[in-house]
Amino acid sequence: MKSKMLTFAALLFLSGFAFAQDEVNRPSDIKVGEYDNFKNTSFDTFNESMKLKDNLNTIDKEVKSYAGVWKSILTPKLIENVKALVAIKDSGESLKSKIEGLEPQAKDLLNNAKKAGFKAPAATKNTNSSVSALSKSKDNLSYILDLVNTDTKLIKDELKARGEPIE
Repeated sequence: MKSKMLTFAALLFLSGFAFAQDEVNRPSDIKVGEYDNFKNTSFDTFNESMKLKDNLNTIDKEVKSYAGVWKSILTPKLIENVKALVAIKDSGESLKSKIEGLEPQAKDLLNNAKKAGFKAPAATKNTNSSVSALSKSKDNLSYILDLVNTDTKLIKDELKARGEPIE
């Protein structure tokens, strides 16, 4: 009984830890334009990556439910899934490019934080938080792009087996 309680407690702890991995707290503005703009863009990017991840997980759950019953899934539904996956992939690629454009800006902001005067510590802290949000966005995008490719291949293979033209 005691070992079951410890196992249950460990599972609760780990599930809380996994949930916390996706949490990113947006710091308050410091009223220094370039730092606030960078922070807001970084955290908006993170939020976009989380929305894409959520949308993909919904589709992935649906695709996984097709296991063993592929033949009963109507072709238009499979085509709809592929189109949704392609849209997610395109959005993910766009976010990836956005992040690549923000990374050099982060370095510049950190190198020039002293110019923010007495707000330099807050500017540095916010920029580091923003970099962390961007890093988590990149992790999300890596997951997204891998899963999109896997699910798209599964569906396209089924469509090919049905003799359906694939774009």
